[in-house]
Amino acid sequence: MESSKIKSLPHLPGVYVFKDESGTPIYVGKAVDVRKRVEQHFSGAPIDPREDVLRKKAVDVEVFTTRNEVEALILENNLIKRFKPALNVMLKDDKTYPYIKVTKEEYPRVLLTRRLLDDGATYLGPYTSPSAARLTIKHLRQVFPIRSCSLELGKKSYRPCLDYYIKLCSAPCAHFISKEDYLKLVEGFVSVLKGSYKRVLAQLYEEMEEASSQLRFEEAARLRDRIFALERISTKQFAQLPGWADYDVFAVSGDVGAVLHFRKGALVGREVIRIKAPQGIPKEKLVAEFIELFYSSGRIPSATVIAEVSKEDAHVLKSWLITKNPECEVRPPKNLKEKELLEMCYANLPQTTKEDALKELARILKIQSARVIHGFDVSNLGASYPYVSAVCFKDGEPDRRNYRVYKIKWVKGQNDFAMIREAVFRHARHIKSGELPKPDLILIDGGPIQLSYAKQALLMAHTDTPVISLAKKEEVVYDTEGKELRLPRSNPALQILQHVRDEAHRFALKHHRKKRRKESLKSALEEVKGIGRVRLSRILERYPTLESLKKANLDSLCKIPGISKTLAQRILFVIKERQTSP
Repeated sequence: MESSKIKSLPHLPGVYVFKDESGTPIYVGKAVDVRKRVEQHFSGAPIDPREDVLRKKAVDVEVFTTRNEVEALILENNLIKRFKPALNVMLKDDKTYPYIKVTKEEYPRVLLTRRLLDDGATYLGPYTSPSAARLTIKHLRQVFPIRSCSLELGKKSYRPCLDYYIKLCSAPCAHFISKEDYLKLVEGFVSVLKGSYKRVLAQLYEEMEEASSQLRFEEAARLRDRIFALERISTKQFAQLPGWADYDVFAVSGDVGAVLHFRKGALVGREVIRIKAPQGIPKEKLVAEFIELFYSSGRIPSATVIAEVSKEDAHVLKSWLITKNPECEVRPPKNLKEKELLEMCYANLPQTTKEDALKELARILKIQSARVIHGFDVSNLGASYPYVSAVCFKDGEPDRRNYRVYKIKWVKGQNDFAMIREAVFRHARHIKSGELPKPDLILIDGGPIQLSYAKQALLMAHTDTPVISLAKKEEVVYDTEGKELRLPRSNPALQILQHVRDEAHRFALKHHRKKRRKESLKSALEEVKGIGRVRLSRILERYPTLESLKKANLDSLCKIPGISKTLAQRILFVIKERQTSP
């Protein structure tokens, strides 16, 4: 890179983006002094292999100045997500465990999610068991009855749903509670999940005594019931180990990172996340970049983040993380107890890489390679909406560009076996035409019968691709000859197959739900007098789901060709009726 270009850069905090000859971003970095940091990249001997590659490929640099280092860190993270530069560390999979989400709305609601977004909401967790997370929500809503529905609340009043009558919701939709009192419930809900249940309990006792002294006995009784319920929950959920604080502990090795979550001394969750990292990055730098990416998707850090990071990186990370949790500090372990936690985190890292797991899978199945795997799963509701999903994995990672969904055309009635045969046959034709990559292995969700139908399809398509199946519950593998293989649950080869199978199932369900929502919208619109086939297709083109149509207004509907003001009013009336019906 030309030295004149570097000398023209400002001595200000900001983000710099190195680009190659084609203008493609290859590395994004941040600095307190952009010019000084860029000069360091090109002075002296390269400190690691990544910097060596950077010097050879970088021909241009673009700079974004910020007011401080924290803003630079946030911008750096956003640009990494946007450009996906080859020389930056990036998360590969980030949807491991469910979180409890409390939305940022006028009347917040609670839900369970695996998607962490930087949307201002509060995310609490992770939870290793979805059923345990749902049970936690249910128990806490008995104490703090906040809503879980997706209604857009405002001035309009709705009829309360069943949750109100079974005391899981205080019905803000029906204006049965003031906004101020409702937000107090939300605050209590979040505080308990953060571990501050003793403070919340003391506050409830104080409110109960005040209500009793003012002769508001019904309110005092409600507070008493909430106190009893919270005490029962705290006995079950919040056992403590003396003298222990809240920790998030980080460890990284190779292409995988692990995070252990301790709350009040109890291990409440573990996340193992695959990462994409250039070779040769110093360990401290790799861990710091992993932490930055981990918390960038909406997670709230604990009071103490334990990791092997430098003082400089720890300071930068803390400056950013205190905007999410004012009590947060980032540092290496400083006593024997914390060193043991870090050792435990390293012990939770997988001992084999995905490359090793794929080689092990190929060895077990006696095939040449398992780098490219296609997985199939059937999704239907009785004989309605029959679909088969086909997912593609390359080197153990989802290749979503080559996902397909096959609407069943040739099979009448509910015959899952024949559906698999049709989908595999049609899929094989796409592979032969070059539309899809040729797989090293095909995986069918099911047992020996599903496997035999898939083999029939491949025989019809004149292809000899190895095909196996994986049965749920027992997790039995049926190999290319139909023989049973019972692998240990900890076997990395089995875990690869489970990942492919589960992803095919998730993709099939996603498409099936999308189709059902569209059919639900069609049935709603068919109730409206004056909507025929042509108008229906125009509305569906503009509003493909019932949820999107609920957000429409009179003006936007009237912009659709053939939709008059009167007809638009009829549509809105029918949609609102469906929305308010219990």
